[in-house]
Parts: sequence; structure tokens; C-alpha cells
Amino acid sequence: MNVEQYVLEIQETLRQQNYYGRKINYIEMQELHQMYGSLLPEKEFALHVLEISINSYNNSLKGGKYKTAILQNNLAKLLEEQAQKIRGSLLSDGYAGRLIDYSELQELHQMYAIQIPEETFAKNILGILSSSYYELKAGRRKVYILRDLHKESEEVIEKIREKLRVDGYVGKKIGYSELQNLHITYGKEFSESRFAQIVLEISETSYLKAKNHNTNMIALKGLIGKTPEEEIEEIRQTLKEKGYVEKSIDYIELQNLHQTYGRQMLEREFAQRILELTYGYYCDLRTNSKKRAIILKSMLPPKISREEVNKIREKIKAQGYDNAIIDYERITETTSRVWKSNVRKRICCGNFRNKKCELS
Repeated sequence: MNVEQYVLEIQETLRQQNYYGRKINYIEMQELHQMYGSLLPEKEFALHVLEISINSYNNSLKGGKYKTAILQNNLAKLLEEQAQKIRGSLLSDGYAGRLIDYSELQELHQMYAIQIPEETFAKNILGILSSSYYELKAGRRKVYILRDLHKESEEVIEKIREKLRVDGYVGKKIGYSELQNLHITYGKEFSESRFAQIVLEISETSYLKAKNHNTNMIALKGLIGKTPEEEIEEIRQTLKEKGYVEKSIDYIELQNLHQTYGRQMLEREFAQRILELTYGYYCDLRTNSKKRAIILKSMLPPKISREEVNKIREKIKAQGYDNAIIDYERITETTSRVWKSNVRKRICCGNFRNKKCELS
């Protein structure tokens, strides 16, 4: 008899019956010996076929106190050969970063690695800690699996977050159903929980609470107040071109402007950084439907300087108007249309439309 070949054949039979890494007691070991290795002495069968150490055989098994894991060396070889393949399959099937309970763990074990003990599968393949595995098995919690395979590209995350920012989700309150829609639309390559946490910046606690109790979550809190300055200036220039400089608006008009030009930021931020309203004035508009506010005051053309006023005054005097009495029609002929409104305030009296004024 070729003993080495005989041992390998028994070990292969035991592998097919999922004995690699399984824990057995002395009675079970005796049964395996009688079924598969009766041509060998029991001790030789235990040491060379089942790969049990001499101490475990003499003290743990024969003493009847403990169970002992068998075929550990063969299990290690199997894991080395199969682990990456199994993990790759799980990754392709979208399990990286997924939150599972014990029944789901059992299903995955049966689907992908039944030849590997469940506990070994959980720890060595799925990356579940020992303490978490026992809590999972007892039904006390769920656990995330294959987290190490779910190292998302920062570039991909930033692209998704930028799309969400532009679509107005910065600081927005969303419910679980809306999160599900966002997940499908923007990030279905991630698990739902990972999408909520790493893309939307929602804590695991808030996510689970919303999922189980239909509460609201705040998305993208970290982006509040971080709209780029160049984007701010671009929006302001657009509003200027549309004729909104020094325009008086109410809250409904503010809402329309926000949705049209700045929905990628909070309404409050839009009012303050774009329209130049103080926070107090913004709050007044929201609470008082009759309240109005003037926006974009700083974008008015600069007032005429004293030096320019003096130059115009000299030109007017040179034309013979020194100490002259003139009315509104005459002053509009004297000054250009560009400077008319400023000149009439700085050169003549405030009510010169109805009275004649003396130029000096």
C-alpha cells in the first residue's frame, strides 16, 4: 500500500464532504477513522490524515473535553487557492460594503464557499471580525462585508457629489425613498449604505434610522457654504445682465431667482452671497409676504468723482453759464446723458425738476 497516496485520497474525500477546518470531538474522529482510514492505526490517522497535533489528540480529543479543528493545513491551501476567486465573484456581484444579517451570511456561504467552514468564510473571505461574527450569529446585529474591496476612487466620488451639488442637494433634507432614488440615479455602483455615507455624508446612524423609521437626513452637509467664488461671480454677472441690479424683490421672487440661478446652494447662502441681503433681511422676507428688499446694491455703477465734477463745472462755466439761472431742460442740454443723474445731484439742488436753480 502506498501510504502517502492513501492519505491524499482520504483527505480529498473529506474535502468533498466539507470537513476542511471542521471541529470534531473524539467520537466523531473514531467514526471517521472507521469509515475512511481503518487500514491505519487510530493515532496515525489522527496525526497524518486529519492533521491533528499530538497534544490535541492526547489531551483535547481523547480526554473528551474539547473539539478540535481538522485538516487545517489543507484548509489553508484551499483558502490560498480560492480566496481571491471567491472575493472577486462577490465583488462582481455587488457585495462589497454591503450590510448583511446572519441569514444572508448563510446564503453567501452556501453559494460561494460551502467547502470552507462558515466561520472561516466569514472571517477570512468576508473580513468579519470574530466578535462581530458571534454577534451576527446570535442575531444581535448586522455587519458590513468586504469593506477592504470597496475603496472607491475619490475622483468618482467627487464627480457624483458635484452632480448632486449642481442639482441642489447641498444641505437638503431627504427621506429614505428619495435616498433610494438618488442611489439608483447617481451611485448604483456602490451599496446603498456606502452611497449614503461616503457620497451624501450621512452617518450610519442617521441612515439606519431613516431606513427603519422613515426619518429625514441632511445630504452633503460638508458642502454648505463652499460654492466657489468664481461661480458666485458668474451668477452675479448674469443677474446684472438680466437687469436685477438695485431691483426690489419679495420672497416669492427670491425663491424664483434661487431656483433659476443658484439651486446648487442653500437658499440662505444664495440670498446672502449672491443677492447681498443680510441674514436678518432674508428672514424678514421669508416671514413677511409684504416685505421687499433691494438686491445687488454693490453692482451699481460707481458715482462720479469730485475731480470729474470739477472738470464738468469748468466746461459749463466756459460756455458762459457762470451765475446763470437755468431750468431742467437747459441742464439736460448742458450735461451728457451718462452723467445727468449724478451731475444734477452734485451741481444743482435736489428739487431742480420743479424749480429754477442758480449755477455758481
